[in-house]
Amino acid sequence: MRKVITLVCVSLVAAVGGVMLGSVGGSAAITDLYARSTSFDHQGVSIHCAPGDCAIPLVLPSPVGPFPSLGGSYDAVITASFTYKGTPGLRMEASPHLCVAGGDPVGIPWSVRPLPASSHFRAVTLTWLVKGLDGTTGYELYVGLGPVGSPSSYDVSYKDMTLAVEGSPT
Repeated sequence: MRKVITLVCVSLVAAVGGVMLGSVGGSAAITDLYARSTSFDHQGVSIHCAPGDCAIPLVLPSPVGPFPSLGGSYDAVITASFTYKGTPGLRMEASPHLCVAGGDPVGIPWSVRPLPASSHFRAVTLTWLVKGLDGTTGYELYVGLGPVGSPSSYDVSYKDMTLAVEGSPT
């Protein structure tokens, strides 16, 4: 019994001391270890491009953050899961487009992912790591899907797009 009481007292002293040390410096922020933002688009987009006529689809971005509970800066993993298809033999690629809400794009190095040609709907899950996002800033995200190169005509479709952004403090 005496060992249990001693252990409880030591634990309480350590916990109170940790809180006091964290508040004395003023620079320590209480943060969550994890935050998540998700969206789902069942309908998707279909594009038909013919020579001289290629409609650019309107893809509404998904909101991401802000995540102030993660502190001043956080790293995020973007995961996109969707099904796609294209003209037979058409090579495609996907890349995320992340912008400050209503503003400038955020660079994501090495973001283009090649996709195997598929004339029937095929499921894929892709991930990207984005470092140093601002916890107090809201962002907008969408994933672009298009052909590799400049084919004269093609069809591309995607549906069932799930986007997840998972952040943790840096």
